[in-house]
Amino acid sequence: AAKIVAAKKAYDKLMDTDGEFYNALTSKEKKAVEANETLITTLYYKLILNGTVTQSGWVDKGNGDWDYIAEDGSRPSKWVASGANWYYVKNGTMLRNSWIASDAQGTRWYYVDDNGVMVSNTTINGYTFNSYGVWVK
Repeated sequence: AAKIVAAKKAYDKLMDTDGEFYNALTSKEKKAVEANETLITTLYYKLILNGTVTQSGWVDKGNGDWDYIAEDGSRPSKWVASGANWYYVKNGTMLRNSWIASDAQGTRWYYVDDNGVMVSNTTINGYTFNSYGVWVK
């Protein structure tokens, strides 16, 4: 969504009313702009203004619950770094107070606290986690 909005703003600036920017382009550049004008405008009006595409990144659902939407609009299951912390999202929903296995065999285990932050360098309820956030058996 952000890239579509940025492209639309760039196009609008390029095509300003006095033609100042447009006239500074080479004929090849002008053809490229004209070829993409329909795509940019269509994406902007159909997806952004009609609400088909939503924001990407973190979405506050309230009560400490968060969703994560990737730039392509998908709701992934993966670790997401945000600031100095790591969070795990499953189908786009941030997990809280949860154990996460590194793989199907449970080779390594991690834990995210009530804020969804992966714990590290600490002991919680008798379980010790190293500096990488891995449970030390």
